[in-house]
Amino acid sequence: SFCIRSPEPSGIKSPRALKSPEPEGLKSPTRVKSPPPIMSPKRVVSPPTVKSPVPKPPKVLSQLTAEACEGSVRISCVCESSVREVTWYMNGKRLSQSNHFEMHYLEGSCSLLIHDLTESDKGEYTCEMTSEGGISKSSFSFTGQAFQSVQSKVTAYCEKQVAHKGENFLIDDLYLK
Repeated sequence: SFCIRSPEPSGIKSPRALKSPEPEGLKSPTRVKSPPPIMSPKRVVSPPTVKSPVPKPPKVLSQLTAEACEGSVRISCVCESSVREVTWYMNGKRLSQSNHFEMHYLEGSCSLLIHDLTESDKGEYTCEMTSEGGISKSSFSFTGQAFQSVQSKVTAYCEKQVAHKGENFLIDDLYLK
C-alpha cells in the first residue's frame, strides 16, 4: 500500500498581526471648554407695595341746621364733594322728592327744602351721604325751640307776602276804577 504524504512546506508561517494604519495628520479635535451653565437672572426684590388709600366715607364738614328761607324751611349740611348719593329721612322714614319736600345736592352742599310747614314736619331729620368709601350721616332734631323759632319766621314772611298781595289788589282796584 502506498501512502502519499504531503510534506509540510517549510518557511510558511501564519501572518503576523498587523496594526491598522492611522491616517496621517488627523488628530482628535482640541478640547473646548463648556460654556458656563445658564443661570436664572438674579431675583429682584420688588419695592414694598404702596397701598392706594382706602376710600373713606364722606367727611361731614358742617352738621345739619335748619333756617327759614322765605316761606319755606331749609335744612342743610356740607360734606366733601365725593358724594355719589344723598338720601333724606324724617324719623327714620325715607323722604321722596315732592311738592312738600324738595331735595338739592351741589358740590358738597346738601339741602332739604320743606314747603308749607306744618306741625307734622316736627321730627328728627337725617341726611345720609354715600360715597365709594361708605356712608356718613348728619342728623338734626327739628322740634321744640328750633321748630318754634323757624316756624315763626316762616309764618311772619308768609303773612307779609299776603299783606303785599292785598296792597297790590287795592292798587290794581284803584287803577281799574
